[in-house]
Amino acid sequence: HVESCPECRRSLDELSDDPIVRDHMEAMRREAANNRTTGDDGNYGTEYTAPGRSSFLGDDIQLPVEFGKFVLRETLGAGGFGTVYLADDTELQRSVAVKIPHLGGLSPAIRRRFVREGAATANLHHPHIVQVHQAGEHEGVCFLVSEYIPGQTLRQFLHEGSASISPKQAALIVLTLAEAVGHAHQNGVVHRDIKPDNVILDCRIAQGELEFCPKLTDFGTA
Repeated sequence: HVESCPECRRSLDELSDDPIVRDHMEAMRREAANNRTTGDDGNYGTEYTAPGRSSFLGDDIQLPVEFGKFVLRETLGAGGFGTVYLADDTELQRSVAVKIPHLGGLSPAIRRRFVREGAATANLHHPHIVQVHQAGEHEGVCFLVSEYIPGQTLRQFLHEGSASISPKQAALIVLTLAEAVGHAHQNGVVHRDIKPDNVILDCRIAQGELEFCPKLTDFGTA
């Protein structure tokens, strides 16, 4: 809507000196461009998107590549804000998900907030929240490390032609996510972007009538 509405564009341009507004505008443009290219706005799960021009390492990144103590193996997804990689933690010998924002869309204020909110999220411990292990910077690049959850996003699951879900199953998913949000609020953390793309279905764990365990993710950059 923003791209095609002159009135909204003028209003946003008047606010463009605000670094938070400017960064969000840049992220929106990138996500819209990514959606036009892939036809998919998923940013985490089993549908992979190769890193493109906005990648933190440039246009011709070749995986695997070392990033601090991590070895980035595969691209799990890319959105307007950043790219999520499946990575090996070489010190702890485990697979993790590493999210790295696009450098062009981060002002110093947003970089500080990215690390601060990621650190706050790392203190959340709940069975329906993807565990954040670390938030920091490596050679000037912000990153967020969380547990790797094999499985689809809720959006991908709902859009599958063969997928069917009963009202009771839907209620169970909502209940588990409500419990996760309640835990976050009790610990002073607010998720500002709850949507099916930010719910991962852990296929390793069955929960009652569900063949998966729903987990809320993307707290640190929401």
